[in-house]
Amino acid sequence: MGVPVWLSLGSNMGDRRGYLLFALQRLTEHPAIELRAVSSLYVTEPWGVRGQEDYFNIAVAINTTLSPHELLAYTQSIENASGRQRTTRWGARQLDIDIILFGEQQIDEERLQIPHPRFKIICIAALV
Repeated sequence: MGVPVWLSLGSNMGDRRGYLLFALQRLTEHPAIELRAVSSLYVTEPWGVRGQEDYFNIAVAINTTLSPHELLAYTQSIENASGRQRTTRWGARQLDIDIILFGEQQIDEERLQIPHPRFKIICIAALV
């Protein structure tokens, strides 16, 4: 079913594990998304803004028939439902969902960049 997609989910506010589970539940509820795999939990230091809690992160593999822009809208609706407020770039957040890879597609727009511009950093953090 659909295109293989890799997502990165992170949380560094409040019930970090709970927010990740919330996002996974919401992803599985969408009829155009098939959950294929979920990584182990890993912890990373925040970057961009100091004085934040560490991030709890997971990588998620899905298949989807959504377009990249439809998936972006859906993942942002999940972030919003978690209470996320976009006030400070790289600031603390309940939930952050990034589209890392979307099949073979390449998109370079202000709102959406695929592959994710920090793809290599995210992969290295997951391996450490």
